[in-house]
Amino acid sequence: MSSRTDARPTRERILTEALRLFAERGVDGTAVTDIEAAAGLSPGSGSFYRHFSSKQDVLDEVVTGIIEASDRSQQDRLLEAHTGPLTAEVLRDQYLAVFELLADMGQLIDLLARERHRLPELAELLAERMVATGIATEGKLARATEDEQALGAIVISALTGYHLATQFFGAPPGDVDRERFATALARLALGQS
Repeated sequence: MSSRTDARPTRERILTEALRLFAERGVDGTAVTDIEAAAGLSPGSGSFYRHFSSKQDVLDEVVTGIIEASDRSQQDRLLEAHTGPLTAEVLRDQYLAVFELLADMGQLIDLLARERHRLPELAELLAERMVATGIATEGKLARATEDEQALGAIVISALTGYHLATQFFGAPPGDVDRERFATALARLALGQS
């Protein structure tokens, strides 16, 4: 929970706390006064409405911000990978960056798992913008096959599956740490044994 001494701008605090509460309680289970209190505002003061017209507006802005950050991350990763030779080490570092992005998206993933029935357009948007773009990015990064789309799907599925399994079970699959997993996946994607 944020305190009144939180130096972040009010709008940012509202966005952060709304996403956290939506992921924990669902959109319908979160009152505007809950968001105000969590953001360090006086509950019922109307402070929320000085920045947003509804909870849906907050949700839309949070999702847009996460998607834009994902797009920037993928573009940066493509640029970085193409500045020199693509080695297993470079690709491993790219995959470790994906794990960081997935960690940053944790609350949005929790929200989607909780509210998928209520927010099918959010699931569709994330699949279109993040998964499809991720598949294209990963296929281009690896360059190990003529079927970039299939390779990208394999890589995205492996990275996402590893992340979700680690979150769900509380430990990495087979006790293989992130770096070891990313290294093995990079070597596979590059066709190295």
